[in-house]
Amino acid sequence: MRVDKDKESKTSAAALRRSAEKQLPVKSQELQPRRTMQETQRLVHELEVHQIELEMQNRELRLARDDLQSAEISYRRLFETTRNGLLILDSDTSQIIDVNPYLLETLGYAREELLGKKIREIGAFVNIDMSKENLARLQQLEYLRHENHPLITRDGRQIFVEFVSNVYQVADKKLIQCSIHDISNHKKAEEIIEKLNTDLAARAAELEAANQELEAFNYSVAHDLRNPLNVICSCCQVIKELCGDMLDAQCSSYLQDAYDGTLRMNRLIEALLNFSRLGQVEPRREMVDLGGLANEIITLLKMAGSERHVDFRTIGKIVGHGDSSLLRIVLENLLGNAWKFTGTREKAVIEFCVTEAEGETVYIVRDNGIGFNMADVDKLFVPFQRLPGAEECRGSGIGLATVARIIRRHKGKIWAEGESGKGATFCFTLPENLQ
Repeated sequence: MRVDKDKESKTSAAALRRSAEKQLPVKSQELQPRRTMQETQRLVHELEVHQIELEMQNRELRLARDDLQSAEISYRRLFETTRNGLLILDSDTSQIIDVNPYLLETLGYAREELLGKKIREIGAFVNIDMSKENLARLQQLEYLRHENHPLITRDGRQIFVEFVSNVYQVADKKLIQCSIHDISNHKKAEEIIEKLNTDLAARAAELEAANQELEAFNYSVAHDLRNPLNVICSCCQVIKELCGDMLDAQCSSYLQDAYDGTLRMNRLIEALLNFSRLGQVEPRREMVDLGGLANEIITLLKMAGSERHVDFRTIGKIVGHGDSSLLRIVLENLLGNAWKFTGTREKAVIEFCVTEAEGETVYIVRDNGIGFNMADVDKLFVPFQRLPGAEECRGSGIGLATVARIIRRHKGKIWAEGESGKGATFCFTLPENLQ
């Protein structure tokens, strides 16, 4: 019966619609005055334009909807995959609306344990201040950042995070997005670095104390050795003066060797004392005419070895920042070595010049002497290390070590290049600021 009634109702509605459509022209004529053809065409035109406008608006709405959907998909993909914890809260109640997988993984919670709960109800966030006062402050500033903030994981571990809260508007509602970055490993690394720095400072202090003790010991030993040496030297002179005529040639030779040995030992002790004093001398900072110092040193060397013909080359005025007395020692040793190790050359050439490299001024002492093997370069600036082929050249064995120490005291660098039989080149730098 109900089916029949429904069918009859539908038929009646269809009949009514057909009757209304037949009456429409009559009613239209009764209600409206007859339109001219021109008016009708204008009306049709307006309707067509309006239809096109509606289609354009619909197309723009579809594009906007597609863009919105695309943005939502991108945001959701980022929300789900980022390796940063994200928490979305209701700004009025601090109720958790959404949470991303990384934060769940970090804290050890399931999603259903967090959604719908207020943040203060979750054990992990007991240290996060989401009081009414703090929420009001956050809404006013729209941004709050907490560093080294502790969170408690589900299994009771404490981790440290950077907790950043931002307020943003969605439709007619404000939300809080909390970005939570785990910095536990970074904090542990900082603690390790701090401990290493503390240990390093303690080690540096120990080394400084050891160096001071070593220098004091070096100075004491060198100083105490002088007395017996002076006695031996004096005895040799007295024996030679009183008994020289009674000694045969062999005894006279032994006596002379003993005397010469004491003189060499005295020179070595003087070098050691000077080397020890360098650790206690703070270099002055002044402009030094290095070219003038080099010319003075070469002049003295030529006077001492007048039989030699050495071509000394230097160009223009060479200046540097440092302690003039200490830099004189540097040039005396470098030029003195160049003088010694070119002794076998018929045409000896010694050059002192300056150049620029990587923004630094580099001072160069170069010679065409016996040179050295680069395999032995690490031994050059070590006290009492003699390189193969240099045995015949007399010296204390501490000159280049003294040079290296002075340059280091000036915060500079020193290095050497050479080749056996083809000369040597020594380079050093002198930063303007000695601090």
